Amino acid sequence: MFYRKLCTLCGALAITSIALTGVAGASSSGSPATVTVRIEGLTKTLLATTKVTTHIGSITKDGTPAGACPATSAAGALDVATHHDWSGDYDSTYGLELVSILGEAHPFTSKDYWEIFVGNVAADAGLCDLSLHRGEQVLFAAVPDSGPDEYPIAVQLPASAKVGKTLTAKVVYYNAKGKATPLANATVTAGKHSYTSNSRGQVKLKAPSAGKLILRATEKNYIRSAPATVQVKK
Repeated sequence: MFYRKLCTLCGALAITSIALTGVAGASSSGSPATVTVRIEGLTKTLLATTKVTTHIGSITKDGTPAGACPATSAAGALDVATHHDWSGDYDSTYGLELVSILGEAHPFTSKDYWEIFVGNVAADAGLCDLSLHRGEQVLFAAVPDSGPDEYPIAVQLPASAKVGKTLTAKVVYYNAKGKATPLANATVTAGKHSYTSNSRGQVKLKAPSAGKLILRATEKNYIRSAPATVQVKK
């Protein structure tokens, strides 16, 4: 949950305070909403961007009492997106901690945990306390429990491109406030080719043929990008 790194830095008293605040804030169940969900494991994408709609009711995973975890929360979106293929660890004080998604597990005692981002900003509420709104982008990402914060990255592309003409892609990361900032030295893959972004986050390449060109970006200590697609015309 969102307090895992704080626990490492500040100790057990900090986590107790934060967790109790999260439980106290779980009184609002919210309304059903259509959102997108993406899941990034430590070494690979577990679920590409998927549109889901939450529903009324509650999540009762792993001993969670009925009514304690609204199905309109991030937990509900995760449940729909994965067809229930996830697990958690419920505690009456701390609530429901996310442990495993689609077979990749990061329990509380491990060196990594699942962080939740909404609109590329780290959530300030837990799995069951996080109410969602229509059109929001929800990202679940496995990140280290210690060290610097990891931010999501993305590839920005023009609306279209032409075969044989130079195409400029831009790699950005979203900082703590969700502001897109150019990212240098990121690896960008396009088909069988790979490139490195410059100091302005840019990569210049030429599409060899017409059709859809898909680019992805990765960089150490950042969360890999979702695929970005540009339509290449003759």
